[in-house]
Amino acid sequence: MNQNYYNQYNNYNPNQVLNNQMPYQPVTNKKGVSPFIIVIIIALAIIFLSAIIFLVAAPFIFNKSNVKTNDLEIYGGWKTQSPDAETYWVFDNNEFWWYQSYNDLNDNYWYGKVTIETGREGLKNVGLNESSVDTIIQNSNGKVTDDDIYTLTLTPKKIISGGIDKSSTNIPEDSKWHYVWIVVDYGDEGLEGQVLNVDNGDVTYYQRSK
Repeated sequence: MNQNYYNQYNNYNPNQVLNNQMPYQPVTNKKGVSPFIIVIIIALAIIFLSAIIFLVAAPFIFNKSNVKTNDLEIYGGWKTQSPDAETYWVFDNNEFWWYQSYNDLNDNYWYGKVTIETGREGLKNVGLNESSVDTIIQNSNGKVTDDDIYTLTLTPKKIISGGIDKSSTNIPEDSKWHYVWIVVDYGDEGLEGQVLNVDNGDVTYYQRSK
């Protein structure tokens, strides 16, 4: 906080006599600290304390890792709706798990990191026509908005198959997967994920399980 102090002093000539009064005599400084000095000291102390508080709080204010992200509709577990499969997705705190079967979460799965974008910009970033958002919204009868369209970029880090970690041989360098999830809220029937695999064009459907 900046404070401006203005000090006004009357300019007198010690040798000048005004209106037959005695010549101006400088007042001898008394012992003690000037109130003006005390004010400056207090102001500096406040500035110093404010700076310390800011430095302590800044990492929590500006560090994105401290921002709550688990309020996204896509976070949680998703079971396939296909009667011929048991695949299962889990998204949590910028991480993903893909399981071959929701009946066995200890084997045959992929794990990695996920970046999530909503709306038009995400579609554009994976090479899709962002204007298709308008068509999706219009055809949803009010059940879908921009915020319900998620573009996912997944970076696989681990694959466990048959109880063996095969990450070093089955994950190519710089491997990325791209998906678009449209999350539709059917009220009492729950949430449905309509999923497009951008890399191969496959479309699948999932039901939010928790």
